[in-house]
Amino acid sequence: MAKKGDNLKPLHDAIRDAKEKIASKETERQTINDEIEAVRSELQMKGIGRKPFDMAMKYIALDADQRRAFDLAYQIVRDALGAPLQRDLFDDLDTMTPEDMAKAAGVDSEEESGDQ
Repeated sequence: MAKKGDNLKPLHDAIRDAKEKIASKETERQTINDEIEAVRSELQMKGIGRKPFDMAMKYIALDADQRRAFDLAYQIVRDALGAPLQRDLFDDLDTMTPEDMAKAAGVDSEEESGDQ
């Protein structure tokens, strides 16, 4: 005679197996997230903030038509809100020092040099 619940044993086994697989993947995901954060922190220390970097990563993922639409809408919104795009935005990049970039990104000069 079959015990009560014997017909659920395969389902229970599948659930326990799924739990182990998910826990393993969550550990892998945390390791990957930590590695990504280290890369972002390194860029931050070089004067490239997280938000501009993330925004650029999202932007480059757009196709050409989506980029054109975004660029136009972004320009219109900035103009409407009184913050028009700076036409010579990249002219100063050739003369900026790493310290200038760090300052612009809001990185403390002591953090940048590793002194804490």
